Amino acid sequence: MRGHGTRSQKGPTANLLECNAMVTRRVIGRVSAEVLVIVVGVLLALWAEAWRESREEHRLAHSYLQRLRADVHLDRDRFARIRFLHEQYREAANELLRILNDESEADPIEAAYLLARAGYLAPDNTVTSTYEDLVSSGRLFLIQDEVLRASIQSYYSDLARRLQSLEDAPMGLRSIARRWLPGDFSREAQQCLWSELDQHLGLPTPEEQQCHPEIAPEPARQVLTRMIRDKAQVADLLNEVLWYSRDVDAKFRVQESRRALLQEQLEAVVPHATSK
Repeated sequence: MRGHGTRSQKGPTANLLECNAMVTRRVIGRVSAEVLVIVVGVLLALWAEAWRESREEHRLAHSYLQRLRADVHLDRDRFARIRFLHEQYREAANELLRILNDESEADPIEAAYLLARAGYLAPDNTVTSTYEDLVSSGRLFLIQDEVLRASIQSYYSDLARRLQSLEDAPMGLRSIARRWLPGDFSREAQQCLWSELDQHLGLPTPEEQQCHPEIAPEPARQVLTRMIRDKAQVADLLNEVLWYSRDVDAKFRVQESRRALLQEQLEAVVPHATSK
C-alpha cells in the first residue's frame, strides 16, 4: 500500500459556493464604490449649494447695508428740512400773535401772508423703503452683526413714531387759512416757503428769485378783520401750532443724533460706499 499525503478534494457544491462568494464580494465592492461615489456627489452638491446660498446672502446683505447707508445719509437733509419748515411756522405764528396784540400797526397783506405760512404744516415724504423691504421679506437676519441690527431696528422704530407725529398736526389753523385766504395766494405763499427751504439747504434755485405772493388789499383787510374779530380763537390755534412745532423740532433734533450714530456704524461696515 503506497503512502500518499491526503489531499482534500472539493466537490462541485463547494466550488459553486466559493464561486458565488467571490461574485458576491465583487458585487458588494462594486455597489459600495457606486454608493460612495453617489454619497460624495450628493455631499459635494449640498456643499456647493450652501456655498452659493451663503455667497448670495453675503451679496444681498452688503447691498442692503449700502442702501441703508444711503437712506440714513439722506435723512440728514430730510430732518433739516422738517426742522427748517417748523421754524418758519413758529416765526409766522409768533409774528401773527404780535399783530393781534398790537392791531394799530397791523399790515393786512403781511397778516394774510403770515397766516398762509403758519397754517401750512406740510406733511413729510420721508421714505423707509429699504428697511421695510428687509422686514417684509424676512431678510433682516442677513445683517449678522447683532449690535448693528439692533441699532437699525431701534432707529427706524423711533423714526416711524416721529413721522407719525407729523400726521397728527393740528388742523384748526390750516382750516381757517383755507377758508379765509384765496387759493392762489396760499399756494404762492407755500411755494415761497419751499423756495426758502431750497436756499437753506443749498439746493439750486433760480438766481435773484423773489417771492411776492399777491393778494388784493380788500381781501387782505377782510382776512385781518376776521382774525381780530376771532382773536381769542385764532390766538389759541396759533399757540397750538407753536406747541406742536416745538415738539416736532425737539423730536427730530433727537432723531438726528440717532441718525449720526447709525451713520457711523454703517460707515464702518461699508466704508468704500462714499457719500458726499
